[in-house]
Amino acid sequence: KGDIAFPDVGEKLRVECIGIPPYPGALFPRVAGFMSSRKRATSAPEIQFLQGDVLRPRGSGRKLITHVVSDATPNWGGRGVSIAVKRKWAKAQEEFRNWFSQRRRLGEVHFCEVDDGVEIATMVSQRGYGPSESPRIRYAALETALQSVSARAQKTSASVHMPRIGCGQAGGSWIIVEELIHSSLIAANLCVTVYDLPDTSVSSSAAQLSLNPVS
Repeated sequence: KGDIAFPDVGEKLRVECIGIPPYPGALFPRVAGFMSSRKRATSAPEIQFLQGDVLRPRGSGRKLITHVVSDATPNWGGRGVSIAVKRKWAKAQEEFRNWFSQRRRLGEVHFCEVDDGVEIATMVSQRGYGPSESPRIRYAALETALQSVSARAQKTSASVHMPRIGCGQAGGSWIIVEELIHSSLIAANLCVTVYDLPDTSVSSSAAQLSLNPVS
């Protein structure tokens, strides 16, 4: 930790760095760095957590609903948000099925306008499907997909709405996913709302830490 002068910055910035565990399955640890100004900073947006139905996004203006699907099939099933999207907006599943045959790579995103001012972002960030000894989420692919979502939301002036993406059937850690949301969406000053089912009590990564620790 220390105060460091950077080129083209008219003041020294306070810098603190710490080593943190690697992504699951990776060998090398990560380093998280924090830079802060001595001057008064403007308030940054935070993730808003709500209990409710992500397919009934709250607020005004354009809305971009994001969810995660597998790279192994163009058909949505199971018990997650994808099947609910399919039932409410069959158009999203039909267009994704046609798109999938040409753009099925991990990290790709399919966008579909399903209602007036509502768009679905389907992120291919899960490897395979079904029971697995290790999580099927692919964090690098999710990060790439979230960057595409960020660009789309900025272009269309949309707020972003999602369940706890990648943490259901894909088996991901919310602590890691929340970090990716911050770096890809919150850092771009986008409004992000995460929806939990009414019987879910966990509302932040701090609470999730005791349930799904990273080791």
